[in-house]
Amino acid sequence: MVRSGARRGIAPLGVVVVLGLAGCVAGPTEMPTPEIVWDRGVAPSSPLEDDPIVQAARESDIGLVLAENSGDFTIRQLNDRWNHRHIVDLARSYATETTSYVYPGPDPWEPVRIVERDDHIAVLEVCMADAETEGWLWGEDSYGKPFIPDRGVLWRYDFELLDGYWKRVTRHSYGYGQFGSCPFEDIPIGYFNPRPKLSKPSERAPVREPLPLAPESDEYEEGRR
Repeated sequence: MVRSGARRGIAPLGVVVVLGLAGCVAGPTEMPTPEIVWDRGVAPSSPLEDDPIVQAARESDIGLVLAENSGDFTIRQLNDRWNHRHIVDLARSYATETTSYVYPGPDPWEPVRIVERDDHIAVLEVCMADAETEGWLWGEDSYGKPFIPDRGVLWRYDFELLDGYWKRVTRHSYGYGQFGSCPFEDIPIGYFNPRPKLSKPSERAPVREPLPLAPESDEYEEGRR
C-alpha cells in the first residue's frame, strides 16, 4: 500500500542479478527474524490473531520489510508469504531507489475482519496506523524517531493459497482511504531490535534477486508469461 511518507512504488527497470558460476543459482539467504519490541508493551492481542490468514499477514509484513531493509529478495520470510511476481517487482523497485530509508519494523495494523474466504482465496481487512507528516519509514532526518500516528485507515490484503502457503497477492488495486477510517489509538507498534541500519543507496550491497520458480510451483505457468 502507499501511505503518507511511505514508499511502495514499482519501477519496471533493471535489477542487479546475483548468480553463481556456470549457471548455478545460489540458494536463499537464511536471515534470522529480529526481535520485535512493542511500544508501551502493547503487542497484538485481537481474537483474530490466531486465524491462519492473520498469521500469514503478519509474516508477510515481516518478510517484506526484512527484504526491503536488506536488499535480499531470496529470504524465506518473503518467499513463503508473497507471490513471486510481486517479489520480482519489489526487487526491481529497490534496485532503482535513490533515497535512503529503512522500515523500523512491520507495518502497524490491527485485524478487523475476514471479508472473504474460500479454499483458495481470502481477503483480510485491517486498520492501519498512519501519520500525516511521517509515514512508517525512517530516513536520514527521521532515523530513530518514534512513530506517532494521527489517523487510522482501513485497508485490505488479498491472499491466495499457493504451494501450500497463504500468500499475499496483488489481485486488486486499492486506493488509499477507499474503505474509510478507523480508530488508531491502540494499534500495536513494533520496532526491530536491533535497529535496521540506514545506508546510502551508493553503499548498499547488490540486490539479491528472487530465485527462479520451481517447475512444480503453482505459480510457474503464470511466471513464464
